[in-house]
Amino acid sequence: MANELVFADLTALRDMLERGDVSSVDAVQACLGQISTHGDRLNAFTEVFADDALTQAKNADQMRGNGEVSGPLHGVPIAVKDLLDIAGRVNTGGTQCWKDAPPAVQSAPAVAALEKAGAIVIGKANLDELAFGVASQNEHFGFVNNPWGDNMIPGGSSGGSAVTLAAGMAYAALGTDTGGSVRIPAAVTATSALKVTTGLISTEGCFAVSGTLDSVGPMARSVRDLEVLLDLLEQTSALRTKPGKLAGNGVSGLRLGIEEQHFFNRSRMSAECQTVMDSVLSDLESAGIELVPIKLPSIGYAEAAQKAIVLAEAANYHSGRLREFRPLYGSIIKPNLALGDAVLAGDYLKAMDFRFVLAREFAAAFEDVDFLVTPGVPFAPTTHDVENYVWPDGSSDHIFDAVWRNFFPTNLVGLPSLALPCGLSDVGTPIGLQLIAQPLCERDLLAAGTALTREFSWQFRAPGM
Repeated sequence: MANELVFADLTALRDMLERGDVSSVDAVQACLGQISTHGDRLNAFTEVFADDALTQAKNADQMRGNGEVSGPLHGVPIAVKDLLDIAGRVNTGGTQCWKDAPPAVQSAPAVAALEKAGAIVIGKANLDELAFGVASQNEHFGFVNNPWGDNMIPGGSSGGSAVTLAAGMAYAALGTDTGGSVRIPAAVTATSALKVTTGLISTEGCFAVSGTLDSVGPMARSVRDLEVLLDLLEQTSALRTKPGKLAGNGVSGLRLGIEEQHFFNRSRMSAECQTVMDSVLSDLESAGIELVPIKLPSIGYAEAAQKAIVLAEAANYHSGRLREFRPLYGSIIKPNLALGDAVLAGDYLKAMDFRFVLAREFAAAFEDVDFLVTPGVPFAPTTHDVENYVWPDGSSDHIFDAVWRNFFPTNLVGLPSLALPCGLSDVGTPIGLQLIAQPLCERDLLAAGTALTREFSWQFRAPGM
């Protein structure tokens, strides 16, 4: 039962709690046990709230015993990226500049929604400083390590959030996503994450990276858990998801778009990723899914537009009263903010206009397909010392550009996208898949993801820690 409890998904834990098989104290103690055993090596948290979590768990058990349940997450331990306000806690943003700041007066709406539903925040998850990065290499709180391998990157910037799930330290987590920051870590840890339609979940109470591209995203061990979290999180804004239309009886008949210029560009996939993707596409067709070639003619310009927007908006956010802290920031964010200062207004406006061009191309593609499918990170997770990734043709990209290439386009156009596990590399490390949907179609996206995981057993796997 111990291992079953540690690595249960959120839905299974809720069932165990409702049946009385385990208590909330059991669940919190299981998480704290994993933190005690693996915490120093993985460094997934900037702070753990052990005593408070146990106290809340005891209260949750007492309430349940009295027939009182506060919501669908009653007594469930979760982790929150240290970029979001938690009432009574300091939101450091992953930088030393804020470690002595006053505690937050109230939780960010996304955090509050889960707390109101009964969740117990067990700690603040580590991250790239101020969410600038793809490998969770934090100079102030230490690097986060992937439980799937020694010194292996866990993705970023929400790497700590994903590692808490992969290592059995929490049953759900909150992250943020500006260019892939919940999906990248999910892809390399065999977990699942949802980047929602821009604006669907409130980003209030969160340090900004790029105000027009940021989103808060749920992270979990299974796609079915993401739907539980989305039910709560979408109440934080005026937007609402569209009712789902997909039948719940399998995947046959789905039409999935395949784009080869960018997403399935074989010169930008490792050999092991190609092998996994070839197997995935073959399995999809064998299950009665139609793979439809689609075109996104302008996608080659997307990265330049994304960078112009992110850098300019980040520099603007860290101006004014925040500019005084810039000398104290780490070696990754400081030069990026300097680049942002240099973005010309004309270039920023051209990048913003380009978003509409690319959005129209995605909309045209969706006239012929239900979803787009892409690889996740197009290679097995590297170690922290890799600065440039060498592609099969001998060319190379900075690790940042190589890791985020399949994820940032949906931030640029505001589309929802889902990361889920789909296989293992030759050396036994996770390879992920991404599904992209039309705006506010998260319900169908999650239904498709759940059906695919059921059809092909694309499930969370516990790493051999």
